[in-house]
Amino acid sequence: MSTATPAPKQPKTDPQQELEQAKKVLKEQEKTIHDYTDHLKRLQADFENYMKRTHKEQQIVEDAAINKAIHKLLFVVDDFQHTMAHLKEEAVTKEEIVKGVDMIFTKLHKFLEDEGVRPIDTNGKRFDPAYHEALLLEQTNNAPENTILEELQRGYTRKDTVIRYAKVKIAKPALTKSEGAT
Repeated sequence: MSTATPAPKQPKTDPQQELEQAKKVLKEQEKTIHDYTDHLKRLQADFENYMKRTHKEQQIVEDAAINKAIHKLLFVVDDFQHTMAHLKEEAVTKEEIVKGVDMIFTKLHKFLEDEGVRPIDTNGKRFDPAYHEALLLEQTNNAPENTILEELQRGYTRKDTVIRYAKVKIAKPALTKSEGAT
């Protein structure tokens, strides 16, 4: 006789009970998905509102800075208006005209300095494409190659950023007779 122990009986599962349990789990998962979806939609709306608000605030700051600069510049415009009116009404000497224009130029230059605008130094400097734009080359043996010979248009920087490159003429070695110079 064999003494094998019978296998334990599996409890009978009721298919209806399993179906109800699966429906309950599915409902909980659907609720979780719905909650996450709602949360993501709110986050997306908040982010879009943040971006719009930030853009609007940035525009307000930019406009305020521009308005401040224009306000300062209007004093220079006023000086030009007064000078033009003075020139039209009275007999003015050349020296007075030069003095008036020089005063306006000085005021305008001061405004630019106050705003952090600085001219790019070119006098006798070596050509640097980060600050200069070469418009002309001149063959010469009187200056080292790539030395700036002449500033054709002044360049300016503001806070280490080039606003306008200095347009310059630079030295190029002159050809010798053996290289084809006549």
